Amino acid sequence: MMSSGDSRRTHRLAVLFLASLALSSCTGPVSSPAGEGPASGGSSSQAGSPASQSPTPSIAHDGSTVLPTSEVGCFRLSPELIQQVLGSAAAGLQPAESDGNVDPNGIRRESCIYPLDAERTTTHAVVLEVTTFPSAEGLRASAPFESLNAPVDVPGVEGTARFARNELNGSTEYVLVIADGTKLTRLIVSRPPAVSWSTEDALAALRRLAAPS
Repeated sequence: MMSSGDSRRTHRLAVLFLASLALSSCTGPVSSPAGEGPASGGSSSQAGSPASQSPTPSIAHDGSTVLPTSEVGCFRLSPELIQQVLGSAAAGLQPAESDGNVDPNGIRRESCIYPLDAERTTTHAVVLEVTTFPSAEGLRASAPFESLNAPVDVPGVEGTARFARNELNGSTEYVLVIADGTKLTRLIVSRPPAVSWSTEDALAALRRLAAPS
């Protein structure tokens, strides 16, 4: 004869079994996204293949190849260095944002933005842009210093370097542009107009930030 305890356990098992049947009928089988294999049961050789581990490069509408974040080299500018050079001006430094691409002509562009406050705008930030051309002639043809306002030569820097101060709506940009071989580097510190920063101090800070790591 079945005891009352056995009866209760049998009843609970029956309820659980019926609940599992109801759940499976509602959800149905799990489908894989279009173009992918089944969620489970695939061969182990496919799961461990290099193709499954290396993401396919993204192609933009203009034909440019979008670089993975791990390949954007301007991250060499460390937050520690920014804080050391800018002091209290970098007290609100935020995590960096980066992007990069290689256009159909082979020009590689990399950009890293280090916001200096929680609003995360480029009007109060440190910006490093690195453009690598297929040839030195291509760099020269790009007129790298044309956008600078009354630039001045900066001696003692490898390559050709010029510094400028650009007044914009809502910010003042202090810019150091360095052309060296096939590489063009633009380093910008953008600060609110009300901030007092002498040309000498700004240039000294930019030179320290641009120093090779």
